[in-house]
Amino acid sequence: MIYSIILFVGVGLNILAQIFLKKTMVGHQFSLASFGPNLMSMVAYPMLWLSLFLYGGGFVAYAIALTKLELSRAYPIASISAVIIIFVISTISLNESLTVFKTLGLIFSVLGIFLLFK
Repeated sequence: MIYSIILFVGVGLNILAQIFLKKTMVGHQFSLASFGPNLMSMVAYPMLWLSLFLYGGGFVAYAIALTKLELSRAYPIASISAVIIIFVISTISLNESLTVFKTLGLIFSVLGIFLLFK
């Protein structure tokens, strides 16, 4: 049970990292021609560093969870739960679009998880 909790802590850290990264990068223009200077300017963004730290924490939590959980169960749950939560948060707080196809994709993803465990 504790390793399932650790798995979801890792998922939560990954979700936070995604949201902070998105908020950091909104409004910044990038092109391949100026990739180097753009990359160097990103180093000055504290939220980018926070995102990297959160990704690292999520990775460590996921690695710990995998010491006791089956990969064939942990990965789909972690991936799909992150997708669903990020979808909901980005739709509500980042004003991203909600379409029929996105909704159907989420429904089929959840259905797929249930089928994996039958």
